[in-house]
Amino acid sequence: MEKDFVNEMNFDLVNKYSKPFVITFIGLPGCGKTQLARILSKKLKIFLLSNDYIRNYYYQLTQDYSEEKRLEIQDKVEKINKERLKKIIDNKVSFVFDKCFNKKKDYDKLNELLGNNYDVIKIKINSNDEDNINNIINTKMDYTKIYEGVIGDNVEYLSSFSKEDYYNIKERIPISLDDSYADYIINNRNDILVVVDEIKSNIKK
Repeated sequence: MEKDFVNEMNFDLVNKYSKPFVITFIGLPGCGKTQLARILSKKLKIFLLSNDYIRNYYYQLTQDYSEEKRLEIQDKVEKINKERLKKIIDNKVSFVFDKCFNKKKDYDKLNELLGNNYDVIKIKINSNDEDNINNIINTKMDYTKIYEGVIGDNVEYLSSFSKEDYYNIKERIPISLDDSYADYIINNRNDILVVVDEIKSNIKK
């Protein structure tokens, strides 16, 4: 029996703000989006919606990593994630979206879904391939691990993959947005808490 990913969503602990907002990321795989998303969820008491949560749930149920299987899982994940995103928007819930928004058309599509009901906060994480690959290779998915204080997708939903896969993904979702497009910039790990505090002080409750 499959998990009910939509009905398991619970917004009871999410803070209410004067206008709901979504925090988004511009960045490459392994750059630290997920770590930052967890911090933001805990600090701001907002829902964490992960693009990887459902995908890696299905990957752990199979040993087939063919392109055909990848596309099958991708289609299933996109369908479920659309339903989850709709539920969040319908309930006017503030959230952090752990997904790469590396092209303007990604934001155009998101803004179309949100209408004028949400503020969109854009964080660009600048990183290098060597560090990203090292982070990915040393990652281990563990669905028994729960991140206390994170609202929403609070399990360990990251998975490791090869250097070759990293470059394939980078080619598939390259960053085409420069720093000027973002609201906040992170160039190194020391910037993370500074940016989190700035966002917290700028958001109106």
